[in-house]
Amino acid sequence: MASKRIAKLEAERGKPIHEILISEYADRGSTVAVADALGVSQATVSTWLAKLGYEVKSTIVKKSA
Repeated sequence: MASKRIAKLEAERGKPIHEILISEYADRGSTVAVADALGVSQATVSTWLAKLGYEVKSTIVKKSA
């Protein structure tokens, strides 16, 4: 799966792409925010996660009145 973009990110950050993605997602909370931080599209982040075997799930919780 090593694309030029992935190789560049791994070299810049000194860790594998799966660690970068998981860390960024934990810090930022959305694939859109991760994409902005990494300088790629949200679709690219989603594709990378899918190829790595990850699934992003979100939950909607109703606020109490």
